[in-house]
Formats: sequence, C-alpha cells, structure tokens
Amino acid sequence: MDGACIVKEITGREVPVVLDPTLLLTKSEWEQQIVNSNVKAPYILCYFLSHNIKHRTWVKRLSKIKGYKIIVLPFVTEDFYWGDGIEFKVGPQEFLGLIEGAEIVCTDSYHGVLFSLIFNKEFYSFLRFKDNDKLNQNSRIFNLLENLNIKSRIVDTNADDIYEDIDWLEINNKIEQRKAASIDFLVHALR
Repeated sequence: MDGACIVKEITGREVPVVLDPTLLLTKSEWEQQIVNSNVKAPYILCYFLSHNIKHRTWVKRLSKIKGYKIIVLPFVTEDFYWGDGIEFKVGPQEFLGLIEGAEIVCTDSYHGVLFSLIFNKEFYSFLRFKDNDKLNQNSRIFNLLENLNIKSRIVDTNADDIYEDIDWLEINNKIEQRKAASIDFLVHALR
C-alpha cells in the first residue's frame, strides 16, 4: 500500500497492490518443498533479523507461560547465546520445515510472517525498524496484517499481552480472495 502511494506520488498513476508472490502458491505446494525439522519437543521458533533485547525477553516470558522450548534461527551474533536450541544449518527448505513444525513463530521478518500465515501458525510479529529509520520496512507487515484484520499480532513489548486467537478460516478466505484478484491482474498485465 505504501509502495503504491509512492508510485502515485512520483508518477501520478494509480497502481494496484497485489499479494506477495509467496502467497500465490498453495499451502500444499509449499509443503512439497519442506525438509522436516529434527526438533521433537513443542517449540517457539524465533527468527529475528534485528538485535532487540525486548523482543527476546518477551519470547522468554511466552516460553515460560506456554512451556515450549525456544528454537533460534540465528541472524545476529547475540542469537547464539539465548534460547534452548539453535538451528544454523538452515536453507530454504529447512526454514519452511521449522516454521511448519513450530507451535508458535516469533519474528520481525516479513517472510517469517508470510510463511506463518501460509502454514496457519500462531505467530507474533515484532517491529524491526524505528519509525524514523530511513530503511524502515515495517509498512509491509503493517499493510499485510491490516488487510487481513489481524494487526493485533504485532507485539507491543511495553503493553500487557492480550492477543486474540486467529480465525484461520477467515484469514485463509481473505488470502484466497486477494490471491484470485492478484492472479487476475497478473494474467491481464502479461497479455
């Protein structure tokens, strides 16, 4: 949505907003690519692209409440020093398997959120960028979750933890509607 506004501001032209290409494939198509995780106990998968101690502290609290292990996909050096397990030999197929096998996904990654949606995983999204950061990409997550009416999945580490359950039937229906419109646009645009 923000990208469409930028294009309009620069060119004066309205442009449609389509789904991210990852959502154009079905869950079963993605499942064919999975390499299953070796983690056997119920776990919270943490995939953070930033180093924010508040995010990790929040996840530790969630782990105590739920009784799940914390499995970390390390991205920053500090990720090697927290959690109950580290998965560092992870390619795209293993990444999918870790998300699919998780009870909960905690991430500040746009694609971490996308694949949580695809696999219908309980997830919590954290903001990676400050509002005044020139590289701020938070709008991708904001827009996606706002369009699906689940913006409440964005964690405020300073607030009380009250999160509604995700109505996956409703979410999947909304994604399917947007998917059909996106494919229709692409088919017509490529003629």
